[in-house]
Amino acid sequence: MTSILVSGGAYCFVILIYIGEIASKDVRGILLTFFQISLKLGILFIYVLGSSVEILTQNIVCSLLVIVYVILFTFLPESPVYLIRKNQIEKAQKTLEYLRAYDSKLEILEYQQQFEKAQKAPKSSFFKEIRKHKNFKPFIIIVILFVFFQMTGINAVTTYSTAIFMEAGSSVLPTTATIIVGLAQVVATFSTVFFVDRFGRVFLLKVSFCVMITGLLGISTYFCIKESGAKFLLDNILWLPLPSISIFVIGFSLGVGPVPFIILGEIFSSEAKSVIAPFSQTMNFVTTFFIGIGFPTFSQMIGTGLTF
Repeated sequence: MTSILVSGGAYCFVILIYIGEIASKDVRGILLTFFQISLKLGILFIYVLGSSVEILTQNIVCSLLVIVYVILFTFLPESPVYLIRKNQIEKAQKTLEYLRAYDSKLEILEYQQQFEKAQKAPKSSFFKEIRKHKNFKPFIIIVILFVFFQMTGINAVTTYSTAIFMEAGSSVLPTTATIIVGLAQVVATFSTVFFVDRFGRVFLLKVSFCVMITGLLGISTYFCIKESGAKFLLDNILWLPLPSISIFVIGFSLGVGPVPFIILGEIFSSEAKSVIAPFSQTMNFVTTFFIGIGFPTFSQMIGTGLTF
């Protein structure tokens, strides 16, 4: 389990750096959004698989997928930025032309100039980078984004979704409701591809938080009524948990989910990103840990309604 968590955490920031280095500026935001789409597809896959097979079979299937992943990604080229750092200019140009399908001499020259400039500068480190004026404010912004990313409670909902629906006594089967929620996440995250460059990152965050608040109000109202013992009222709103949680995850997927990863990939230089991205992801996972253990604890102490 520890090895899975460590490798998963490492993957999450390495993929952001890689996408940032191979993608042109005009499609970088869209490609970084696909990172979140892939995560949501993985969650949906586990929801569907977990509802139909035993845990052993589920682990075997996931292990086979990882093996296929490893085999396929042995053919993945190194990023041009990395190759230039290793003074493999010709290989970097061929890689960029393979990835972009056009003559990339000017872009390679730009990368070389950036690398030469970086070489003359003092060796980068986390504390050196965040002390730089150009990185300090973006660093604070990205840490806040990732902390609030988790403080919304999204991982509590995705982790305990089946248990939440079972406790709610919803009119829909818990496993079916969980799959519907997973599907809603995928569709909403995919729709962000069409909006992220048209409306901007901040607008999507505002809309996302407003939609999430609406969903949370719905599910918290349901549980508060259930915990108050008002059976007459409860019988008339047994349908409420599914749409409320669906609205919540749709809101998350519209902005709070993909936007922090997009911003992380866009606002730092390659040197700063390589040392700041791991710290940002660490903050992300630390907050995930506290939310993960905090949700059931608070549900027992103050009730599920007030926790939401």
